[in-house]
Amino acid sequence: MERESVIIVGKHILESLTVGMYANSKIIFREYVQNAADAIDEAVAKGVLSKREEGKIDITIDKDQREIRIRDNGIGISSENVGPSLCDIGNSQKSHVDNRGFRGIGRLGGLGYCEKLQFITSYKGESCKTIITWDCTELKRLLRPDVARDMILTDVIKKVTSETSEAEEAEEHYFEVILEGINGDYNELLNSDIIKDYLSQVAPVPFDEENCALLKKINEELKRLGKEPEEFTLFLNGQRILKPYKSKIRAGQPKKGKKENFDELKRVKFFYSYKEDKTLLFFGWYSQTDLSGMIKDDNISGLRLRKRNILIGNNRTLDEFFGDKTNQRFNRYFVGEVYVFDVNLIPNARRDHFEENGDYEIFKKEVETTTKHKLAKLPHKATKARKAKEAKEELDDLFDEEEQPTASSELVVQPQTPILPEQKPTVPLQAEQKPITPPDSPQSPILTEQKPSITSEPPPQQESVATFAIPPEQTPPEPEIDLGEFKEVIEDVVFEVIDRVGTDKKWIEQLKNQIAKNVSVFLKHGKRR
Repeated sequence: MERESVIIVGKHILESLTVGMYANSKIIFREYVQNAADAIDEAVAKGVLSKREEGKIDITIDKDQREIRIRDNGIGISSENVGPSLCDIGNSQKSHVDNRGFRGIGRLGGLGYCEKLQFITSYKGESCKTIITWDCTELKRLLRPDVARDMILTDVIKKVTSETSEAEEAEEHYFEVILEGINGDYNELLNSDIIKDYLSQVAPVPFDEENCALLKKINEELKRLGKEPEEFTLFLNGQRILKPYKSKIRAGQPKKGKKENFDELKRVKFFYSYKEDKTLLFFGWYSQTDLSGMIKDDNISGLRLRKRNILIGNNRTLDEFFGDKTNQRFNRYFVGEVYVFDVNLIPNARRDHFEENGDYEIFKKEVETTTKHKLAKLPHKATKARKAKEAKEELDDLFDEEEQPTASSELVVQPQTPILPEQKPTVPLQAEQKPITPPDSPQSPILTEQKPSITSEPPPQQESVATFAIPPEQTPPEPEIDLGEFKEVIEDVVFEVIDRVGTDKKWIEQLKNQIAKNVSVFLKHGKRR
């Protein structure tokens, strides 16, 4: 006779699902914002709001009271569903296809950072609001190994939560999160400048078109491909949050007599790929600049992954898509985004990457057609181009290499060329290109199809090499080490140390300068190769 085992979930799992889940405390803002965005979308779907633009997410940080509030005017939660929705652990019924948050653990993120966590919600048609309160101070006490050792997870939750109800207008619909008594170890949560910078990179907010009008072309292209930009109205202490991209970018080593060097965002270029079922796999854009060096502004540098317009990982996540270790730093020579649309590409629990599966490998190979096989080569070519006689013209031409000439336009679409297994990327012959219209989208005169398709035979390999004119009776100069580029490598190594182990920033700056100084002396007096 078989005997069923009784499965008990211990109380300590709660700590792993809150503070232990995330790399830094700021991530709780992402979790609550993505839930608010889902609530607004549901309100639109059910007719509570007529359109997404009517939705609003308000974040208030009160540094003096050590309190944070996040409120949205989305669908809210009905009184009968409040308890299960806000006290169950990992029991969300939300679909990963239709929602940004779907695991049922993100709302618990605030438990480890405050003394009291409250959820207040009202559902349209109900003349009440429901309040769920978590006593975080008591929770931390009960989670200590030497306290309440016989309590299991459900016992702890019942002990530290309470539910009350108050009168409310029947037409009201909202959800509000209140974190009271932010712990002293997490003062950055109360720093509005830090949180503004974080939200501008992570949240599903619009571009700042006033600072860079060129960016409006990105949404126009998304719509042309049949995808609606998923943008929400988000305020922090009354100030509208927008993405941080701008037309002037700090990059490379300053020129003589200058404190900073700036590159200009001249154009944005597109690349994308379709699946075999003709649905859009991803859409990406990247900047065309002078590629003076590594971009200094961490809040915009690097191509970044987004799903439902929420950041996945950070500005280093796509480094591996640029090739081996020596080439991965070139991601930070560009700004751009990759919007993922494949429903089979699912963010992991930490939302620092996607869950790895066969669909992810296909996605990675398709993106690398642009990142690894094109963009990673451009910084070296740009350095050579700047030394050429017609540097400016040749530098601009670099971005158009291996691309079919298009009609006069500020933007150039770079269609995605699939790579077959065990096949190196090739340059499609112009004779093999023909205008097409992508599935379910209006006809575009600048979009071209590049053969071969995934199932066709590859064309003969053809190398595309940038060449630069050399004056008659003149031999090319012996290659030299570019000191500016070498300093970029030194900085990259130092930043890697910071990322991996962390240390005092002033000490790191001194170390970086000392290394650069010693290298400069060596290059000046040593043999150059």
